[in-house]
This record gives sequence, C-alpha cells and structure tokens, in this order.
Amino acid sequence: MQKRGIMGIKKKIAAALGILAAVLVSGSVSSPVYAEQNRGEVTENLNGQDPVVFTYGEDGLVDGRKEFVIPAAAGENYDIEITFAGNGADSVMSFAYDRVTEDQMVPNTDSAASDRSGLLEEKVREGEQQTRTFAVAAIEGDITIQATGKGRVLSIRAVRQAAKAPNEKKCIYTVGDSLVQTYGAKYAPQTGWGQTLPLYFDENVTFVNRALGGRSTGNYLRQGRLNQVLCEIAPGDCVLIEFGHNDAGSGNKDRYVSVADYKKLLADVYIKAIRDRGATPVLVTLCNRNQYARTNSEFIVSFPEYVEAMRETAAETGTLLIDLNAITVDRFTELNQRLGPGITKDIIYNHAIAGAYEGEYAKGVRDDTHLQYYGAKLVGGYVAEELHKLELQGISEHYVPLETPKEAPGMPEGIAEKKYGNFVSRITWTPCEGADYYKVMAAELVSKDAQGEAAKDGAETAGGSAVGDGAAAQGSESDGDTASDVYELVGEFEIIGYTTVCDFANMDAEKDKHYAYKVTAINAAGESPESEIFTFGLRLASGDEPEDSGADSPAASAPQQEQKPESGRAQSSMVIAIIVLAVAAAAAVAIGVLARNKGKK
Repeated sequence: MQKRGIMGIKKKIAAALGILAAVLVSGSVSSPVYAEQNRGEVTENLNGQDPVVFTYGEDGLVDGRKEFVIPAAAGENYDIEITFAGNGADSVMSFAYDRVTEDQMVPNTDSAASDRSGLLEEKVREGEQQTRTFAVAAIEGDITIQATGKGRVLSIRAVRQAAKAPNEKKCIYTVGDSLVQTYGAKYAPQTGWGQTLPLYFDENVTFVNRALGGRSTGNYLRQGRLNQVLCEIAPGDCVLIEFGHNDAGSGNKDRYVSVADYKKLLADVYIKAIRDRGATPVLVTLCNRNQYARTNSEFIVSFPEYVEAMRETAAETGTLLIDLNAITVDRFTELNQRLGPGITKDIIYNHAIAGAYEGEYAKGVRDDTHLQYYGAKLVGGYVAEELHKLELQGISEHYVPLETPKEAPGMPEGIAEKKYGNFVSRITWTPCEGADYYKVMAAELVSKDAQGEAAKDGAETAGGSAVGDGAAAQGSESDGDTASDVYELVGEFEIIGYTTVCDFANMDAEKDKHYAYKVTAINAAGESPESEIFTFGLRLASGDEPEDSGADSPAASAPQQEQKPESGRAQSSMVIAIIVLAVAAAAAVAIGVLARNKGKK
C-alpha cells in the first residue's frame, strides 16, 4: 500500500512538471493539458534559457502513425530535436509538424539535418539510435509532431529560438507562385517579377525570393515553405504575398483552395504569422494572364473571384495591398490598343520560337501565363513603384526607378537569313545596345518577268514609296531563283510582329513567295531609324533600291535622284527625233525639186 502511494505521488509530480513546462514555454496558463502518453515526461526543467526535453517510454512506440504535442507560443520559433530508434526490425520513419503533411515532404538534403519539411523516410535500424533536428515556427500555439512508420521515439527536445533583432538593412521577402519565382538561365526567357524587383532599389534593401511554381496558399503551407520564411524573417522586414493562379485550379487537388479557404488562410495564417514576428505583410493581387477581348484588345481579369477575395482580405484585416492585377490589366490593355494585340504575346509573356533559346525552351514555347524578361522587368517595376507609395520605413526611401535612356537605340545592322527547322522565312541581326525590343516589318517581293507590265508599274510605285521612307529591305529565297532575276516590292511594308531577341520568323510566310524585311529597335527613349531592306540576296529593281540608307537621308531625295537619269534619256531622244524629222523633211524637199525638174524636161 505504501508502495502504491509513492508511485501515485511520482505520477502527480510528473504531471505537475509537465504543466509547469507548458506554462513556462508558452508564457500562459491557458494552454490545454494533453494526455500523458502524447506529452511525454519533462526530464529537464525550463528556467528561461534551458531547453525542454520530453522523454517517452512505451508511449514512444510508433507502428503506423502517432502524434506528439510540444507546448509552444504562437509567434515564436523553435529548434526541434528528435531522437528515435528501431523497434524489433529495420524500417523507416517520417516526421512532420503541424500543417505539414507527409505526402508533401521531400527527402533530406543533409544526413545530419532535415530540409524545411521535417524528416522523410529516415532509415531506422534495430537497436540504433539516431537524432535529427529542424526548426518549426509556431503559428497557432503548441506544435504537433506527427510520426509515421515503425520505430520508437525516445525523446523530443524543444528550444525556443532567441528573438531576432531588426536587420540593419530591411529585407523584402516574396512568397508566391511561378509568376514571382526566380529562374536560372536554362529556363530563359521565362522570368518572375520577384526576380527583377531588386533592379528598382539601392543597396540598402536586401531580397529573398521564396516563391515557387505550382504553389497555392494551401500546398505552400503544407510543404513547410511558409515555415521556412517565418523562421527567417526579422522585425521590420516586408513579406509580399502573391497567390491565386494555382488556388483556382479545381482540377488539381494538391493545389486547389476554395475562395473561402483562400481568404481564411491569408488572414488567419499568412498575415497573422508574419505580423506575430514583427514583419509587415503586403498582399499582391495576381499578375493577369494574356487574356483580352479580340474586339477591342481590352484585357479580361484572370480568376476574378480570387482577385476580389484578396482585396476583401486586405480591407478586412487592415493589410497593405498592391493591386497588381488592376495595374497589369490597365497597362497591358493600353499597350495592346496602341501597338496591336500581338504586342503582349511578343514582348510580355513567355513566347519564343524554336531555336531562339537553349535549355528548357529550345523547342519554343507558347505560354500566356508566365512572363519573359522584359515583361517581368515591367511588372517588377509596377510592384516597386507601389511599394514606394506605401511609405515603408527602411524600404520605400530606397526605391530607385530605372533611368530612362537618353536616346533611342541605333539602327539594326547585320541582318541575315537563319535556316532552322521548317521555318519558311527567318532572319537574325546584331543586337542593338540599349534596345528593349524590336519591330519587324515585311513586304512581298515579286519577279519583274512574272509580274508583267501592269504589275510592274504597280510594283514600281509601291517600291518607290517604301524606299522613300529611308528603310532597308529583305526577302526570301526559294528553288528556281537565279542571280539574273530582278524583284520588285509589292505594296507597303507592314508590321508583322515584335520580338525581344534578334531572331524573328515570319509565321505567315508562304513557301513559294519572297519577302523583304526592315527592323527597328525600341526603348523608352524612342525608336531607331529603320534598318536597310533585307532581301535574302535577291536583286531589287533599280527603282526599289535606296541610294542612301543612312538616317540623315531626306525621305524624298531618293525618288528625285532616281528620276534624273530618266529625264536625261528623254531629252536625248527628243533631239534625235528632231534631227530625223529634219533630215526626212529635207529629203522630201529634194525629191520634190527633182520631180519638178524632170517634168520640165
């Protein structure tokens, strides 16, 4: 009986120590008391600095799935150390925490430590003890460790990380999806706006881009990626949050998040957890896709329910908002209406022809969701400009807009044919310093012999007009052409597209036709003079060839100069005709005189 009394006292002391540990770790007496088999026994007392270690006897056995609860305070970060061993046979064990799920974890990158997502399939041998560590950001309070597999958890050690001091230089974190992500060279031209954002700030602001393709508010959290950011940020830092593209994908269970859950995750998890650590959350509505009405080129809002849900969440939680969706819809609509609906495909979104790039897109890409570099640079600039307006201390004052070039690029040169794959008509040229993108114009070329006199007259008129614009020309080759063939321009040069690289294929070119090309280079300061006309080596009729392709050549001078030889030839013909007529008249007079004299005889 006395023995039973002593054992009861020991159990009560152990329980009391467990409650005391929970109070000291969380700083509150309101933490719930868990069953002893889940909580374990506190074997090291917490005195404000020392760690709390929970040891487990038979309750540490895992055969399938088991949870272990560690007292923690919301807004604090902890270093978690798990010691485990095999139980009867070699097996594997995985450990996840809170909202991280086993199916979302990835293998460890270091045998002595975990990646951001806990521990995945750690080999456990019978009688062999192993220890692994990882950091956990407590979002809602106590931390729940989920163990799966077969083995034995011997102990869990929890150490509250020291409070972070504000960084000397404020840091901007970006979390989101593939529209924000940073890409390596092998993915060119695809670029995320989080990748270009640093272009718009001086060296007093630092950047960490934690965005990744295929992520939504749901799987970004479940994969432990938000946990990583929460363990890194310091008071005064700024966290830009952009999601929505993947949340809306109802066909993908891993990514899909309903509009209601989207708002709840943003408000109760992302915004709250970032604020709890002294950083500033900023919501960023999703960058619009290349979707516009064919009738008026006006952009159509992508996933409007999620765009509006983020706006509502910002208003309801008092969170700063950058309405990037509204900005991209307005700016890209204006661009489409001013320069033509193809412009956003050509220079903003991730489109490229086969052979223009190496790496992942060597075979070309047609992507109306993601951005190419110039588009990402524009969008990064929109975000930076809005950050400047938010007046965030330590950040906004270091905004440095890109300097507008003082002059337009020089005239494109070195235009040549590029033979690649099955492209009918394709050209390349030398890059122009300072150019953001290029405009390509084309006109059809027709053989003079094939045209006939009527077509020839029309071609001469059109050719004279094109050359009078001071441009340079190009055409294409096909089987059966000879060096003696002479070609004329048919109609005016027309814009057929834009490109951000010095490589362009005329996708509407027909195999049995010939084309001439002109190119200009464009930046924020303006447009370059037109290049010389490129014809793939085909000879142009004299009336279609510019005497001087320089930018200073007057537009009307070439036609006037070409008319002078024609005028000289006409004058010579008139003199000869007069002489012939005079001789004929003299001969007639002589013949008449002879006839009269003969009659007299």
